Amino acid sequence: MILFPPNEKNKLVKNMQQTQKEYEKLARCFNSFKDSDSWPGGFGGSFVFTAEWAEDYYKSVDMSSFFVVYAPDDENKMVGVCICNKSWDTPDGWYVAIIGVDPAYQGQKLGKALLLKATQYAMERGARFIGLHTWGGNLKAMPLYKRQGYKWRPRTSVYMENYIPQILNYSLFREFFSIYSWYDIFKPVINQEQNNELDNEMHIYEYYFETEEGESLRVWIDRSIGRISGFHFKFKNLDLHIQAKTPNSQAFVGIDEFPFNLLLKNQSEENVKISLSASSTSSLKFSGDKQATIELLTNQQKELTYTGSFLSDTEELDVQIFPQIYSLNELVFQLSLNGVSFPIALGKIPKNAVDIQTDPKNFISKSNTEVTLPVIISNFLEEEREIIITVADSKLLYFEKKNYNIKLSKYDSQIDIPVKIKESSTNVDYFEIKVSSIDKTEIISKKLPIIIFKKNKAISYEIDQQVFIENRDVRASYYKGYSIGENLVTIRDKKRNLERTGFTMVLGYPFDTEGSEFYTKNLDHSINITEDGIWLHSSASSTEKKGIQFTRKIFVPNDDEPIGLCFTLDNNSDKEMGDLGVQTEFWWWRGDRLEQLIFHFKEGIKYFNLPELPIDDPNKPEDFQEGWNAGKYPEGYVGCLYNLDRLDKIKFQSTEEKIPKLRVNESYETSMIWFYFADTWQEIQLKWKEKYLNLAEKRLELWRSPSDYKAIGLYSDSTLKYLCRGIILPKSNQNVVLSIDTQKETGFEGSIGLNFPKLNISPEEYIINKTKTSKLEVLFNFDKLTKRLYSGKLLFKTLSLNYEYPIAICCFDEGTEISVQEVIEGSKKTFIVDNGFLHFKADSSFRGQVYHLSVENNDNYLQTFYPNVKPFLWWNEFYGGLSGEIYSAPQRDEYNYNRLKFEGSKIQRGYWKGISFKSEIIEYSSKLKGLQVINNYLTLPTSPIVLFQQIVENHSETNRTFSIFSDAQMKTSGKPEDEYYTEVKEKITTFKLSDFQAYARRHQDYDVKWAAYKNIENDYTFGTVAYSNQKYVNVGTYSPDLSFATLGSDTKNIIVKPKEKFVFNTLYILTKDLESIRPFTQTNFEEYF
Repeated sequence: MILFPPNEKNKLVKNMQQTQKEYEKLARCFNSFKDSDSWPGGFGGSFVFTAEWAEDYYKSVDMSSFFVVYAPDDENKMVGVCICNKSWDTPDGWYVAIIGVDPAYQGQKLGKALLLKATQYAMERGARFIGLHTWGGNLKAMPLYKRQGYKWRPRTSVYMENYIPQILNYSLFREFFSIYSWYDIFKPVINQEQNNELDNEMHIYEYYFETEEGESLRVWIDRSIGRISGFHFKFKNLDLHIQAKTPNSQAFVGIDEFPFNLLLKNQSEENVKISLSASSTSSLKFSGDKQATIELLTNQQKELTYTGSFLSDTEELDVQIFPQIYSLNELVFQLSLNGVSFPIALGKIPKNAVDIQTDPKNFISKSNTEVTLPVIISNFLEEEREIIITVADSKLLYFEKKNYNIKLSKYDSQIDIPVKIKESSTNVDYFEIKVSSIDKTEIISKKLPIIIFKKNKAISYEIDQQVFIENRDVRASYYKGYSIGENLVTIRDKKRNLERTGFTMVLGYPFDTEGSEFYTKNLDHSINITEDGIWLHSSASSTEKKGIQFTRKIFVPNDDEPIGLCFTLDNNSDKEMGDLGVQTEFWWWRGDRLEQLIFHFKEGIKYFNLPELPIDDPNKPEDFQEGWNAGKYPEGYVGCLYNLDRLDKIKFQSTEEKIPKLRVNESYETSMIWFYFADTWQEIQLKWKEKYLNLAEKRLELWRSPSDYKAIGLYSDSTLKYLCRGIILPKSNQNVVLSIDTQKETGFEGSIGLNFPKLNISPEEYIINKTKTSKLEVLFNFDKLTKRLYSGKLLFKTLSLNYEYPIAICCFDEGTEISVQEVIEGSKKTFIVDNGFLHFKADSSFRGQVYHLSVENNDNYLQTFYPNVKPFLWWNEFYGGLSGEIYSAPQRDEYNYNRLKFEGSKIQRGYWKGISFKSEIIEYSSKLKGLQVINNYLTLPTSPIVLFQQIVENHSETNRTFSIFSDAQMKTSGKPEDEYYTEVKEKITTFKLSDFQAYARRHQDYDVKWAAYKNIENDYTFGTVAYSNQKYVNVGTYSPDLSFATLGSDTKNIIVKPKEKFVFNTLYILTKDLESIRPFTQTNFEEYF
């Protein structure tokens, strides 16, 4: 039996029981998790857990891996929780979903006892590893985790993985760990740093155990695959060192040959005899001894050498984007010593040397036409190279020119290939395209599809292990070849660019917290074409419900109808099967853009935003009037339609259907669930009636929000007319033009005026009496401008309605010089900008960002540890200040972006003056390669504003798609009275710093371009306003705890063409008047360049 450390606290750990008293204790325990050191913002934020909530949430959950710990001084007081589940995406992986201890009982080793229980539980179930997430600033817990064998996986924020279960279960070590408690002899390195352990460039983790008697075990884990790659074991009469190595964990597909070495070293007093069998996964070919018997004399060592390479069709694993994913390519040595068999494994991460793809990769055309086919050649070799591209004709495609000699840029290249498409019905045809070196050595060969639409019809095809089924309107897709991708299906609406992902296969009843066995199973897929569309069948046999064949069926129609989903269960066992049910799960990856959720309850149609909706609390079908829900996005609606008579539970993102007992050889098919994309929720409601009530209503009343057709605002009396609500003016200016443009002829009758409480305006009111005009402009004069900011109202009165718009004037003194200095502070070159009112500092070595901003040289308004970078909250490396970043969605890559080098310089653009930081050209990411970032921080003389310009230049020869954000990290008072502000239902709304996490961001209106923050110890409110030429940009506030607050903006999926640039502007405003911030969402800052 494997020994775990004896500890009196272990007796206090128990399984959670599903009783009313336990639910009450659990709710109290959850409510105690309010310390921000352990849970930023407190566990659950402002939500108050109750026994009723706990019972409703956990009553049908398998509690075998739900552990609780009781207080040493009160056996009835639950003070800690640990929930351990199967990993949803990794075979043999387990995951600690929750671990927490009441702050009043921390430091008493209760967390240690809970975590040890989870490790033991996972080990007993054959876990390869157990993982958890925390954050870099969790100074309390990091030593606890590392002491128990957790390693911080490099370049994650912060994912920790523990291979102790695999080591304890290793057949050669079991006797060792049955004599010695592993915890007592484990010698970890405990620090607050990532475990970026390397052997040359091979990614490893090292574990070391040593007894007082001098016996020891050193184990190496190949972290590219998460398996034991070697050990040095000194136990009893054995002293054996076996280790597999490769110089680099990564290799290029198709062109690299790489060595594998297996070292066997015997330092025992006796000779040893080891038998060996070597094998590899299908995409990895190797040469070397596949069978061997090795005899090692005392103090003798032997080294076996193997050579490997990837097959040319091996799919790349981009660890820059997915640092937490394991490679599926490995060489396994199955060894045997004295009748004990044990494996040594070595992984390899495939990288593309060159890739080739049409642009877009789902290239669609008409038949009987000639088109130009854009082809992107991606270069991962980090050097220019002469290549030959060859294309071949196919059944429906004819290429007049078939060979192209090009110089491939290190930042990728694009060529345009003319192709004639023959007459055809709706179809898919593949053409072969090859890339060869100048000596005609083939680098890559692929077959790429062209989708030909003549009429709306469902078709299926494949690109790079990804299978697509689509019609003109919608597309369904999944990745084949590995279990996670096979189980996840994405459906996408082409017109609105909306999607849902999930539709995973979950079989059970009750459904436990350990996830689905099918998450990590390879599925059998088949495409079935019918008169109405195409069915995708995906099936596998259940291990937990032996004899049950489980099949998911997804239907893509030939027309603009919903996509369908159902499941079938076949009982192939020799007995009746019960406790069966199917859970349908789906997710929305655009959660930050989800504006509203709509359900039709018995009491009527209800609208929710995410915090209002109890998405963790399932509703019963009898709660609903109709079986549909709709998610509203800026682009449109995503609807889910279901049969209320067949379902047992309904959440926004899932449904559950209980299945009656299945007799031998009996089958059962669940009810259909339909997914529909539309412009209004009424269309979704109507489609549900058509599907389930057979009501084909012919008339649909659409609800649409009225749009403001008037363009109304101010501009300065100059040649450049930027229509503003917040206008920037030099102090010498004494007039503005008020402009109204109705965009069509109309009759004006009423009055317009400007009202600034601290500014005399003439005329006080302008009377309007005009007919048949579309534009009206009036010049208003005012006294000399003396303040930095004025806020007021624009008043527009008509015979029927009165309009009132907030407006503001920001002033600058064009006669004052802005000071920009370069100084040496410590060992760093610092830039200091002083405009006579604002004072800010920046440093190119500090990621090219502003780390200090003050008013009249007082305290810093920004949160930073400058000149140091430290772990803080969930950041591995916290810089703070005013900053920005570009990334390739969906995965942020702060680790590599933080290591970009920036060069700083002074900059002046018209009246604007400040600092510019230019980065080196990005090479660390295949998606961002060739992009260069320029951060400009500019201000106007004596003004209360800083303009942050993020300029992204594309030096590559192909389009680049990226996302961009800017952040102002604010210093707080540490008191709950601090406030932040945003817009809710078109009104300025105040939130306290103590409000939970993204509470304000989740409640605010969508497409809000401003936010503000007020530290009660500062005189000025700090506002931020963002501008983008993209359709959507959202600014939000965020306060995970009293020590930190941020104002941030984020714009996704920006496309910048070759040799062009994208500019994202953010305006920071310091003011004592909150009303003066919002108007600057329309302003004229460019007028003074």
